[in-house]
Amino acid sequence: MDPYNNQYQQPYFQPHPSGNIPPKKSNTGIIVIIAAAVLILIGLSVVIFFLASGKNVKEKGQSTNTETKDETTNRKTEQPVIAQITELEVKGFVNEWASAQSNLNIQKYISMYARDFQGIKRTKSGKIYNLNYDDWVKDRTKMYSGKKFLSVTADNIKVSNINKTNNTAEVTFYQYYSSTSYSDEGQKLMKVRKETDNDIKIYYEELLYSTTNNDEGD
Repeated sequence: MDPYNNQYQQPYFQPHPSGNIPPKKSNTGIIVIIAAAVLILIGLSVVIFFLASGKNVKEKGQSTNTETKDETTNRKTEQPVIAQITELEVKGFVNEWASAQSNLNIQKYISMYARDFQGIKRTKSGKIYNLNYDDWVKDRTKMYSGKKFLSVTADNIKVSNINKTNNTAEVTFYQYYSSTSYSDEGQKLMKVRKETDNDIKIYYEELLYSTTNNDEGD
C-alpha cells in the first residue's frame, strides 16, 4: 500500500466548505441583558428601601402620638383623688381648730384657713369688719400674741349643705372663748372645703352673735 496514496490518507484538517473559518459568537447581547437586569434589581431595591423608610417614619410618628396620648392619660390618672368630705371629719376638724387655739398653736391655727378666705369680725362696740386671708392672719396673730392662757371650745356642732361637686360644707356650733382678760360665747358659722391634698380648709367664718361675759377685750 502506497502511503502517499491520497485515496487512503485522511486529511489532518477538514476545511470549511466555504473556505473560511467561522467567526466566534459574540457575548455582548447577553452582557447587555444581564446589566439591564442588575440595574432593574438595583432600582427595585432603592424603591423598596424608600417605601420601607417612609412606613417606618409613619409608624414612628403614630407611635409618638400614641405615647403622647398615653402620657397625657397617665398624668390625668396620676392626679390626686380627693375623697368626699364627710360630716364626721368636719366635726373632727372643728374640734382640732378649737384645740389649736387652746394650745396657743398659732401656726397650726393659721394653716387651717384657705388662701381665698373671707371672714367677718364683730367687736363688742358693734363694729363689723370684712377681712381677707392676710387681714385675718394679721388680726389673729396680734390678738393671740403674748397670751398665756386661752380656752376655745365648740359645742353642738352641726354640719349641713354638703356639696359633693365642690366638696364643701357648712358647719355651725356654739363657741365658748375665754382668756385671762376676756370671755364671750355665741353662735359661729364656718364654710369649709376639702382641698386637693385632702386637707380641709376654712374659706368663710363669721360669729353670728355673741354675749360678752366681761367688759375687757376686743
